[in-house]
Amino acid sequence: MSITVRLWSEEDLAAIKLGEDKKLITIFLNGNTFSEEEIVCYPHHLRHTYSAEWEELEEPVKFYATDDETAIWFLQQEYTSLPAYLWEITTNYREVELPTKP
Repeated sequence: MSITVRLWSEEDLAAIKLGEDKKLITIFLNGNTFSEEEIVCYPHHLRHTYSAEWEELEEPVKFYATDDETAIWFLQQEYTSLPAYLWEITTNYREVELPTKP
């Protein structure tokens, strides 16, 4: 991935926090390091995890996007071709009943 390191402006961080720009949020979600100001704005509630696999690559690429449409846009911006396969990774949790103590 060729994510560019950038400093986020106060305006960008405000837009990210408000969830106003899906493309900007997707770029932000795929950053590697965050400042204290940036981590406060991290939009966990908008993050979807995706896995892309190209036939010529051995390992799938994991990345984040706000939705399917923006995931495809992100791939078009970052790679020279779309992958052969694209999955959204979803995780489900369920409560497990524990035995009661006597």
